[in-house]
Amino acid sequence: MNHDRNVEGLRQNAYRKRLEAIEKTEKGIQKLLQEGKSINFKAVAEAAEVSTAWLYKEPVIKERIQILRDQNTKKKKQYSLKCQTFNDEICADIIVVIDKAVNKIETKNMDWDECTRCIKQISTQIAELDEQIHSLKIENLKLKKQIAYIASEMNQNI
Repeated sequence: MNHDRNVEGLRQNAYRKRLEAIEKTEKGIQKLLQEGKSINFKAVAEAAEVSTAWLYKEPVIKERIQILRDQNTKKKKQYSLKCQTFNDEICADIIVVIDKAVNKIETKNMDWDECTRCIKQISTQIAELDEQIHSLKIENLKLKKQIAYIASEMNQNI
C-alpha cells in the first residue's frame, strides 16, 4: 500500500530558508564592502552566518563572490604598485633635499652652525613630507571606502 506523501510544506519551508540565507548573504557582502574588508567565501560565510559549502552550492552567489574577490585582488595589486611608486617619489624628494644640503656644505665650507641650520631645515622638510604622507594615507582610506561603496552600488544594480 503506497501513501502519497504531502511534502509541499517541506518544499515551501526549504524555499523560504533558502531565500532567507540569500538575504543574509547579501547583507553580509554589503557589510564587508562598507567596512572595506576583503571579499572571499570564508569572510562572507562568517558575516552571513551561513556555511561556505552552501555559498559554493549556490551558482549566482558563488559567481558574485568570485567577481568581488577578483576585483578586490586587482585593486590590491594596483594599490601596492601605486604605493611603491608613491614611496619611490617621496624617497627621491628626500634624496634631492639631502643632496642640496650636502652640496651646499661642500661648496661653501660651512661652519658647524650652518651645518646645524641645514640639518634643522632638512628635518623640517622631512617632517612636512611625513605630514603629507599621513594626509595622503587618510585620503587614500577614504577613497578606498568610496570605491567599495560605489562597487557595491554597481553590484546591486547588476
